Amino acid sequence: MAFHPALPLLVADTGSYDGGYFFEGELLLLDLETGMPTSLIEHELGRQVLGI
Repeated sequence: MAFHPALPLLVADTGSYDGGYFFEGELLLLDLETGMPTSLIEHELGRQVLGI
């Protein structure tokens, strides 16, 4: 997770990896004032997130 330095935003990554070629995950932007999450990856299985 990482907080925006000036805005009330938090970025979080989620997911799983099977050790081979299959991984699924999501990168979420959370508005801390409204509590509304926004997915930053538009793919049905998500993508690998290595760091934020």
